[in-house]
Amino acid sequence: MTIRLLVPIRSSFQQFFGILAAGLCLAVVGCTAPPAQQASKKATEEQPKASPGIEDLRVKLARLEEDVLHLEIGPAKLIESPGIYQTPMLLKQNSAETAWLASQPIGNAALTIEPRGHSCFVIRGQAYRPGKLAELCVTKLEKSEVAFTLSAENFTHGYGLGQQFFGTNRQNGDLMTMKRSPGTYFGNKMVRFDRGAVGNTQIPIAFFLNETGQVYGLFFDNVYGQTWDFRNAERWKISGRGEAIRLLLIPGPEFSQARQRYMELSGKPPVPPRKMFGLWASEFGFDSWREVDRKVNAMRSKGFPLDGVMLDLQWFGGIARQSPNTQMGSLSWDTTAFPEPRQKIQKLRDLNVGTMLIEESYVGRGLEEHQDLEDRGFLVRSCAPPCKPLYLTAKPWWGKGGMIDWSNSAAAEYWHVRKRQPLIADGVIGHWTDLGEPEQFSGNAWYFGYAGPNQSTMPNFRHAHAANHNLYNFFWSQSIYEGYQEAFASEPDQSRPFILTRSGTAGSQRFATAFWSGDISSSFSSFQTQANAQMHMTLSGIDYYGSDIGGFHRGIYRIGDPELDDLYTQWFAASAMTDVPIRPHAENLCNCRRITPDEIGHIPSNLANLRLRYRLIPYLYALAHRAHRFGEPVFPPLVYYYPEDENVRQLSRIKMLGKDLLTATVAQPGIQATPVYLPAGKWFDFYSHEARDSQGEWTEPLPLYSDNKFRLPLFAQAGAIIPMQTANQHTIDSTASTGLGERPLEHWLRIYPDVSASQFTLYQDDGASMAYLSGAVRETGIRQQQVEGRIRIDIGAAQGRYEGAKTAREFRVELVTGKNIAEVQIDQKVLPKISDRQLAEGEIGWGRQKPMLVQINLGERSADREIQLEVIQI
Repeated sequence: MTIRLLVPIRSSFQQFFGILAAGLCLAVVGCTAPPAQQASKKATEEQPKASPGIEDLRVKLARLEEDVLHLEIGPAKLIESPGIYQTPMLLKQNSAETAWLASQPIGNAALTIEPRGHSCFVIRGQAYRPGKLAELCVTKLEKSEVAFTLSAENFTHGYGLGQQFFGTNRQNGDLMTMKRSPGTYFGNKMVRFDRGAVGNTQIPIAFFLNETGQVYGLFFDNVYGQTWDFRNAERWKISGRGEAIRLLLIPGPEFSQARQRYMELSGKPPVPPRKMFGLWASEFGFDSWREVDRKVNAMRSKGFPLDGVMLDLQWFGGIARQSPNTQMGSLSWDTTAFPEPRQKIQKLRDLNVGTMLIEESYVGRGLEEHQDLEDRGFLVRSCAPPCKPLYLTAKPWWGKGGMIDWSNSAAAEYWHVRKRQPLIADGVIGHWTDLGEPEQFSGNAWYFGYAGPNQSTMPNFRHAHAANHNLYNFFWSQSIYEGYQEAFASEPDQSRPFILTRSGTAGSQRFATAFWSGDISSSFSSFQTQANAQMHMTLSGIDYYGSDIGGFHRGIYRIGDPELDDLYTQWFAASAMTDVPIRPHAENLCNCRRITPDEIGHIPSNLANLRLRYRLIPYLYALAHRAHRFGEPVFPPLVYYYPEDENVRQLSRIKMLGKDLLTATVAQPGIQATPVYLPAGKWFDFYSHEARDSQGEWTEPLPLYSDNKFRLPLFAQAGAIIPMQTANQHTIDSTASTGLGERPLEHWLRIYPDVSASQFTLYQDDGASMAYLSGAVRETGIRQQQVEGRIRIDIGAAQGRYEGAKTAREFRVELVTGKNIAEVQIDQKVLPKISDRQLAEGEIGWGRQKPMLVQINLGERSADREIQLEVIQI
């Protein structure tokens, strides 16, 4: 193996990588590790055997992040150019400065790499975890195939790598002992699973956790189909295609630091429209505005808040199976079933109901749109020009035709302006992108493509289907997001984008996407496995991930089956906790199925769980702002915040909402109670307000029914500050509006006092436009601390403003404490104690609403003034 240092190299860059100047081998060939670093014969024999194509192996580093190790490993003839090639998945680009590995370690303040024997390299931690992290051995680098192994060392758990349903009834688990395989040779695919179909979505970031809770991340910057094999506990195998191995090693030491670094590199998610935190009615599909009206009226009449409706492919006229004369790809309203769409969308908006439309990338060959795109060269071709557009006929359930080439930015922009922008102008506020794996394709297709590595040696890389497959939906999402950004440049009140997508890859989150798991089966086993998939998607950088609540394929149940009601009730409760948006969906071409929570399952339970979600929207919306600003997860598994606790490392059914709330899902017919694991600390039952001191242990089985309503356990940790809003029989949408012209109370604060000071920032904006990107956000810092019988709560002056922000604000505080209260002061003035009736009517004062709950009504006060609240306990 030839290993060398590239010369000349700038001295500052040498310092950055910590290269030891003395004794470096500067020869073009023949560098050999010093005796102290040479492997023993026995150790060398234990290394995986290398393929013949690794004799001229080179290793290169480039500057990207100060503590991220960016590596390229490959044959010299391919990687001698400056810098390291990065795929479009990465947002942050490296500098052109490079260093080549010589006989001494090179790296940065956090990580170093050094050669070991033939084709192996030792990666060591520096700043946070001195010692060996892993040994990386290249085992294949020939014929466009790459493979390497990683020694596990003492890292025993792994997370991430996107979405894969490994097996039925697998709710809890990490990646260890599993083989993470692509859905197809090319990568992403909808795969059959448990009598349904779910997504296999490749997001090549993995986080590895050791026994002491330390973490590092490994990003395999490779767009081809990949396999990650963790079945050998000592040495993991990773393989794919390509001409070189390009990796980013991301140090911890904690999960939060490693994931946030990854989010900086791949992109943080924009803030979804506020309406996306509510309930959306959806099915396959609404056949007319009449059906939409019937559904909206039915839900609202039963007291169910509703934020939007989603229209499936019937909105553009449906499909024609086996025919090129299908409407697939027209993206024009069927005005017979959906007349006067602009006026109707506005009428729905007047009811606080938004509209989201499905779209696909396929275009029937009989449409004029197909001819238009063909003439412009905007369709994927069957082979290199002058070949005609690809003609898909193998699985013509939607018809026969071609597919839009999203890798061509001109095509993407043209389609957005011609087709999507008029819909946005009509008032459409969301885009539901379907079939984007892509579901149908040709492995021999030709794409416009994108800039690739080493074009002189890989001239066809940018055009090959293999290089575009996993990026196909990524480019599609990018085209929508950039279309909105272009409009925002001239329209400050431009609505913000939101995309519900079925596929994508690393970096898709930066384009305002939420993923759903696909056409999942209506079964307890599929629902159980959904929880595990959500865990890994969150740790792959996907904050917004959900499902077809209740299952898309209902074939195993007869209509009215009581077990289906039980399944739906549990599924809806879980999704009301963690899905964005909340979206029941199923095949209903017969117009005979019950889909929305007002008509299936235990309806009183569904309503109670939905109202709980609507109460928590201000908290979740603030978490969305933190995800956008800081890369924090919105719905992390327990292991994210408690990695040192060995009991949580395979718990996916227990989830966090931010860092302050904890819930547990269940998926079992007839279940009446469930234990909950509480990490070490003080926790409060959200419903009863009972306090529990945990040493890191399971509770007794907690009842899942209260007042004859099913509800999932929910706990808040001591010190939690939870902003909430009103959600009652009059609430119609995510703004807490009653639809009666009344102004809903804007600020409820649930506070769990603790001797340790804590803080929470409430973020508010107009909830709909992109103006928050220009700073149109109001921030309110809230602090609490309990000291010697006094609870001090500070509500900071509002910082910043947005269109529609009020100059005065009204707070109601719910203080969870079982101690008697002697006095409550606001700004050093005593508040009166008032009756329950006066509390309910919002009069200024305080009172004990429940045995553990004190309510304090602060009244309306200027937004630019701080509020100091002191509660004196007996």
